[in-house]
Amino acid sequence: MNSGPGRAAKYLQAALGVAQDGRIGPATLAAARAKPAGVVIDALCDARLAFLQRLPTWPTFGRGWSGRVASVRRQALLMSATPQMPPGSSPMMPASPGEAPTVATPAGGATQPPAMPPAKSPSSGLAGIFALIVLALGSAVAWAAHLPCNLFGVFCQ
Repeated sequence: MNSGPGRAAKYLQAALGVAQDGRIGPATLAAARAKPAGVVIDALCDARLAFLQRLPTWPTFGRGWSGRVASVRRQALLMSATPQMPPGSSPMMPASPGEAPTVATPAGGATQPPAMPPAKSPSSGLAGIFALIVLALGSAVAWAAHLPCNLFGVFCQ
């Protein structure tokens, strides 16, 4: 609402230490993969909150904005901590009603009950990148949702 869609991309690029051109391309994505997701999420949320605090309407809306940034931070950190499965794979095999789910063995032999969740893999950085993109897109959608209806020549009815 107080930011354009390019601001989110530029905040991400600033947090990653790459050129701030407002376009998320190969250099930005490579830098995002190289940095811990939590560090980038915190930097993005801190920059967003600092921007909002500089607005003249902070005394009126600051409490709500601060809560929204805290909620986005919490959700993004949770998303970045979730282990990612490769697309199209599922460790769980369907169980009959009343039975516990089972996990297929790599050799395709007998099945066994699921063990503890797998440890965080190096590909979990992709979850962080996904969380950052969701954060950027969410900011753009929130901004666009609060635009006057006739800004782009579209009139409300």
